[in-house]
Amino acid sequence: MKRNVKDSVFTFLFSQPAEAKKLYQVLHPEDTSVTEADIKIITLKNVLSNGRYNDLGLQVRARLIILAEAQSTFCPNVPLRVTLYLEDTYDRYIQENGLWLYGETLVKIPKPELYVIYTGSREKVPDTLYLSDLYQGAGGVEVQVHVLRGSAQGNIVDQYVQFCKILDEQRVLYGRTKRAIEETLRICKER
Repeated sequence: MKRNVKDSVFTFLFSQPAEAKKLYQVLHPEDTSVTEADIKIITLKNVLSNGRYNDLGLQVRARLIILAEAQSTFCPNVPLRVTLYLEDTYDRYIQENGLWLYGETLVKIPKPELYVIYTGSREKVPDTLYLSDLYQGAGGVEVQVHVLRGSAQGNIVDQYVQFCKILDEQRVLYGRTKRAIEETLRICKER
């Protein structure tokens, strides 16, 4: 079993257009007209060099950028990390769209939404994380990261969270073995 199996499943799962659409629909159930073609995967990847990479980036039409991280361990520094990912994502968007930031014309960019999908066992996790909590003084720019934990609704986020919990249980029983993976998949299929 890979050490980063949950991360691998998350990035693989949501890089599939149909699953990315399901995630968007969980976040925006009011948008019933969205199609797979409306969603572009814009995850930051660095295959050949060291640099920033994130778990998931989606652009929905030209109006919205969604960045999502999967975390099994609570990390209060996520707002700073996601802010840096957003900066790189906007930089790439500006370059790809040939936007000029130094003129008198207003540049329009997609609105960001930032999320962390928390799969750990810690009971007290805030619903929102704030960049300002990291500041050494008052004031400054505010960034909010919404924390999703899954629920009993059975949507794609819930399924991923349940997969992680089942995987953790099986890893306790069987270690990082093939059996743990097989049992995890068997249980997930049954449910």
